[in-house]
Amino acid sequence: MRPPLGALSKYAAGLRVPADWAALVQLLTEQAERPVLLPFSAGSQSLLAKNRDITPHGDFLLADTDVLDATNDKAYVAERAGALGIPVPRRYTRETTAFPCVVKPVCGEKYGLAAAECYRIVHTEAQPDAALAAFADCGPLVLQEYVVGDAVGVSVLMDEAGQPLSFLCHKRLRQRPVTGGPSTACVSIYDRPLLDYAVNFHVLQLALKFVEIFSA
Repeated sequence: MRPPLGALSKYAAGLRVPADWAALVQLLTEQAERPVLLPFSAGSQSLLAKNRDITPHGDFLLADTDVLDATNDKAYVAERAGALGIPVPRRYTRETTAFPCVVKPVCGEKYGLAAAECYRIVHTEAQPDAALAAFADCGPLVLQEYVVGDAVGVSVLMDEAGQPLSFLCHKRLRQRPVTGGPSTACVSIYDRPLLDYAVNFHVLQLALKFVEIFSA
């Protein structure tokens, strides 16, 4: 397993990163109290979702693999968000590409790519083919508008009815790599439109799911 970025912190001297699945199970069984697993990356979430028999050794809360695959699919999320009125970058084809643009797999982490390897920023007409070729073994690809601006995000804890219980908005101060990647320093902010986008996306997704179920 790839060591997390947090492992580089001076405050993580006691951090243990299991090398494989067997080492993770061993680490869980060594704990004095029953542990709770909090998988953050797409790779670790997918691994746990497919190996739910680990529950005798620890607790975790994850959707099934179909839901995870959909929410980790950049093309699916952008398409559904756009349909719900949430602003998203423009989607291009090879024939309609404008510059600069970004080329990326729908989920680079599933193919073992580090954050810096999950995308290519393309600035000229001569570059897209090389970027597409670089991801030839990474499944479906997305070509999107390159958006310049602050990097912000929101995390929301919601109940089964789709009501927000708690939330945290943040603005990135630094990220690694600087052109786009995991945050290394953030500051909390209050961004109501951002929160509304997240909540409405979830609520409308639930509504659409109910329509699909009762229409079947």
